[in-house]
Amino acid sequence: MVPVTFVNDCEYEGMEECVLDNLFQLDVEAQCIISDEEVAVEEEEEAILNEIFSTENIHFPLWWTSAQLFPGMVEECDTVLKLLNSDEFQTEIISLALRGLQLSDYWRNIEVKKATVAAIGPSVFFLRAGVKDYENNSDDSILKIVDIPYSFNSGVMEDSKSFRSAVLNCIASASDIS
Repeated sequence: MVPVTFVNDCEYEGMEECVLDNLFQLDVEAQCIISDEEVAVEEEEEAILNEIFSTENIHFPLWWTSAQLFPGMVEECDTVLKLLNSDEFQTEIISLALRGLQLSDYWRNIEVKKATVAAIGPSVFFLRAGVKDYENNSDDSILKIVDIPYSFNSGVMEDSKSFRSAVLNCIASASDIS
């Protein structure tokens, strides 16, 4: 048994109605507390998800190739980066992030909530994703940010035509997943 303190004292006459009124008031208070907790969790998760748009603390893999090594590729990479981070490609970027996680040691029971292309080079996407990690198949989840290098699998693209083709192939393969 759990002792409950009523908001209003009840007299013996009209006890049932008084108890029901008190239970209703306690229920309303509980719903307000739960709602406040849910809002706080949603705000915390939104703040964490906004971190995926930060380009700070990116640690590129050793095989990362900079676009600066190839004339004209810096602008091309920047243009494609902006395009892929538009809302219309969010589904494909989430699919690429999920596929990249499946190929890594990180893959477990996760859900990709939001993803972005943090950087792109002539041979690789560097994705940053907000993922919910469901440990041991429980309903509790931990929201975290993960970095995912995703290679084009076709080497280094030294010109804009082959670069765009490699990007389109990756996006098309992501569309097949989703």
